Amino acid sequence: MEVIGVTPPGFYGVEVGHSFNVAVPICSEPIIDGEYAVLDRRDGWWLAILGRLKPGWSTAAATAQLESISPAVFQTTLPARYKEEMAKNFLQWKLAVFPASAGLSNLRNTYEEPLWLLLAIAGTVLLIACSNLANLMFARANVREREIAVRLALGASHSRLLQQLMVESLLIAAIGAISGIVLAQALTRVLVSFLSIKGGEVSLDLGLDWRVLAFTAAIAVITCLFFGLTPAI
Repeated sequence: MEVIGVTPPGFYGVEVGHSFNVAVPICSEPIIDGEYAVLDRRDGWWLAILGRLKPGWSTAAATAQLESISPAVFQTTLPARYKEEMAKNFLQWKLAVFPASAGLSNLRNTYEEPLWLLLAIAGTVLLIACSNLANLMFARANVREREIAVRLALGASHSRLLQQLMVESLLIAAIGAISGIVLAQALTRVLVSFLSIKGGEVSLDLGLDWRVLAFTAAIAVITCLFFGLTPAI
């Protein structure tokens, strides 16, 4: 086959979780798959269509347009071998438009809800950890009452003492955030290694993302201010 182009190294198509070494024209599918080819089969649902919305059109408007032509499309493409019940279900389907900016992903459909649940669990664990740490800092502040009283007697201002306690809290938060990033990188790779698809391993970009780093830094600062400042006050 003639090579007509080379994609950038980081391009894996539009289907998240799948990668390929060579992309071939759609018309070559019968040649490659032979008797198992599905290009001309009416019940061969294996292609995803991507397009751009016309100026002034919304996702809802495009979906309404597709829904209006769906009965004719499915009636025309009804496989002859379908029995009555299968044909009835087939003709009830409707075409629709979905955002594709993040790619297509059966993997996302399968794991999206569990991952949201995992995120909620992680947030709950973070809240419990912060509460426990706040209690420890309260206890530590009570133990340091004499030290703080001596500092005040020697002329230290309240703002100066507050600044010192906040720096201590910020140091703890920074150590926790950095440790979390390192552990997340290692454990994420371990978790993804357990995922598999019919065609082989799952290909996901696990590199550091500035949005993730910004989120981690923001959480660290918020927890530091809220749970660190309260015992200090």
